[in-house]
Amino acid sequence: MGLPATHITIVKQFSDPLDPKGPKLLRFARELSNRFDELFP
Repeated sequence: MGLPATHITIVKQFSDPLDPKGPKLLRFARELSNRFDELFP
Protein backbone atom coordinates (compact mmCIF):
# COMPACT_ATOMS: atom_id res chain seq x y z
CA MET A 1 0.00 0.00 0.00
CA GLY A 2 1.33 3.41 -0.94
CA LEU A 3 1.05 6.83 0.55
CA PRO A 4 -1.65 9.09 -0.93
CA ALA A 5 0.90 11.77 -1.77
CA THR A 6 2.64 9.38 -4.13
CA HIS A 7 -0.50 8.21 -5.92
CA ILE A 8 -2.98 11.07 -6.03
CA THR A 9 -2.17 13.60 -8.73
CA ILE A 10 -3.92 16.53 -7.05
CA VAL A 11 -1.89 16.01 -3.87
CA LYS A 12 1.30 16.22 -5.92
CA GLN A 13 0.07 19.43 -7.56
CA PHE A 14 -0.83 21.10 -4.25
CA SER A 15 2.49 20.12 -2.70
CA ASP A 16 4.49 21.53 -5.63
CA PRO A 17 5.68 25.02 -4.59
CA LEU A 18 5.86 26.13 -8.24
CA ASP A 19 2.26 25.17 -9.05
CA PRO A 20 -0.18 28.05 -8.45
CA LYS A 21 -3.05 25.73 -7.43
CA GLY A 22 -2.00 25.58 -3.77
CA PRO A 23 -1.96 29.34 -3.12
CA LYS A 24 -5.18 29.78 -5.13
CA LEU A 25 -6.90 27.14 -3.03
CA LEU A 26 -5.73 28.82 0.19
CA ARG A 27 -7.01 32.22 -1.00
CA PHE A 28 -10.36 30.68 -1.92
CA ALA A 29 -10.62 28.95 1.47
CA ARG A 30 -9.77 32.19 3.30
CA GLU A 31 -12.39 34.17 1.33
CA LEU A 32 -14.99 31.46 1.88
CA SER A 33 -14.24 31.47 5.59
CA ASN A 34 -14.37 35.28 5.79
CA ARG A 35 -17.67 35.52 3.90
CA PHE A 36 -19.33 32.27 5.01
CA ASP A 37 -22.23 33.94 6.86
CA GLU A 38 -22.83 36.27 3.93
CA LEU A 39 -22.84 33.44 1.38
CA PHE A 40 -24.82 30.96 3.50
CA PRO A 41 -27.30 32.94 5.61
